[in-house]
This record gives sequence, structure tokens and C-alpha cells, in this order.
Amino acid sequence: MDKEVRNQIQEYKETIKFYQDVLDVGKEFQNGFDSKGNPETNLDIAHRKVKDTKQLLNEYIITTFGYSDNINYFVWGDVNGKSESFYLEPAELEKFMQEQNFTDVLTNAVRDLTHCRGISFRDKGFTIERKIKTN
Repeated sequence: MDKEVRNQIQEYKETIKFYQDVLDVGKEFQNGFDSKGNPETNLDIAHRKVKDTKQLLNEYIITTFGYSDNINYFVWGDVNGKSESFYLEPAELEKFMQEQNFTDVLTNAVRDLTHCRGISFRDKGFTIERKIKTN
């Protein structure tokens, strides 16, 4: 991954963290009006920014790394202490990796999977496999 792409992803992540921290603090105050003239608080804005920026990050990753419409990912093993197996679309996979606190190295390893291959994350207790969708 080149430096420009890495920097853009990092910028999205920092924006998400900034607004998530505002939500975590939870101190609400009036912060102007939305486009329809309705009163809006800082928490309203932070919630919208977190949601919008996560969506932008997912779209950027999908566009940049060229995920195909005919690819999905199969996750199986102990996920959050439960024995599970499920399929994820590429955008859902990015969210899943964030929720599982993947490092950049682990995230890149999953993104770099080709063909129908997988990676077992023994320390996390599960495996992620790249699959071709079948109808």
C-alpha cells in the first residue's frame, strides 16, 4: 500500500476517532441548526460524522483495493467467545476487522488474500477465507 493511500485511510480513521471521542464524553450543547433549520447539538453532528466517515472509509477501501462484486469472505471459529460461521461482503469485512481491533499488518494480510485462500488467526480464535460467490 503506497503512502498516499495509507495517509488517506489514516485521516479517515482519525476523523472517526475524533468524533467518536465527542460521543464518548457525552456532554451535549447546542451547536447551530441543520440544513432544514432544526436545532442541532454537538452530539447530533458527531453521530452523523462518525456514520458518514465510516461509510466514506469503506467506499474508499472498496474502490482503492478493487474488491469485486463476486467476492465475499467466510469467517469461522470463536468470534467474541462464541463458535460462529458467517459470510461477509468486503465492506462488512472492513468493519469486522475494525471491531476485532486488527492491526494494520493483519488488515493488509486479509486484503492481500487472492484466489480462494484464507488466514487462521490463532490468537483471535478464528479464520477468514476469501471465497468466490456462487448463485
